[in-house]
Amino acid sequence: MARITQNIENQILTAIANDATLSALNSTSNVAIYKLFAFIIASSMSLEEHLNDSYKLDVEAIAKLLAPGTSQWIQWKAFLFQYSAAVPQVIQFDASTYVPKYASVNPSYEIITNCSILEMPPARVSIKLAKGSPTTPVPLTTIELQAIQYYFNTIKPAGIKYNCISMAADKLRLECSVTYLGAYSSVILSNLILSYKTYMQNIGFDGIFKMLDLLIALRNTTGVVDVTINNATFREDAVAFGGGTVLVVGNDWQTTSPNGTEYVMRAGYGIDETTASNTFSDLIHLI
Repeated sequence: MARITQNIENQILTAIANDATLSALNSTSNVAIYKLFAFIIASSMSLEEHLNDSYKLDVEAIAKLLAPGTSQWIQWKAFLFQYSAAVPQVIQFDASTYVPKYASVNPSYEIITNCSILEMPPARVSIKLAKGSPTTPVPLTTIELQAIQYYFNTIKPAGIKYNCISMAADKLRLECSVTYLGAYSSVILSNLILSYKTYMQNIGFDGIFKMLDLLIALRNTTGVVDVTINNATFREDAVAFGGGTVLVVGNDWQTTSPNGTEYVMRAGYGIDETTASNTFSDLIHLI
């Protein structure tokens, strides 16, 4: 902490009085030349110490705003990413703080609604992204993905490679038999579809699909007596129909992970199979 001029001057004069060579400088005059020297030196030292304190505060203020590089920080910055098809959104660095920011913040340009971070050694980070509704996301376009990749390349800590990923949803082909109460004949199909979609949406971005949890959700549907999963296959969008990870075949549940029949969605989210005649509603056998 910076000292005031008077305190430094007193310390100098005390040191003079205790020095065997300088102790003869003991004039009672307030305008003695050595006292003037002591005042000038004390003033200079005090000014330098105050400047150092001010500089330290400025550096600490900047440090508090700079990127910590944590997964939470990366995710936060992803949600602040701005994109406009008409007006290029170029990230800039504040001249005084070096904090990356946009010249103009426009929340309507913030398109990222889902983001997960995966650290991959050595010094690599995978950023999985999607836009649209948080519960029904869609992939970024090629141009949008290029823009956010440039964004992260600009703000990332030195020495770390960021890889932005955004893919179309994984697809679940589910075939099941449902026993239901006759009184619900007019609504049983719509009720089941709602239960199915609700479960898929509630998994959460980059969550894990669990076959047992979906079975429970379907069995808890109003009007349902019992549900049997006959066949189930999850595939990445890039995998052709007919391929993918088999979860259930002929009512035989396949153990796909140490925790049972599960599937980690490559895109971070999943939807019903889109191939004609193979959607969830197409493959329900109502009894």
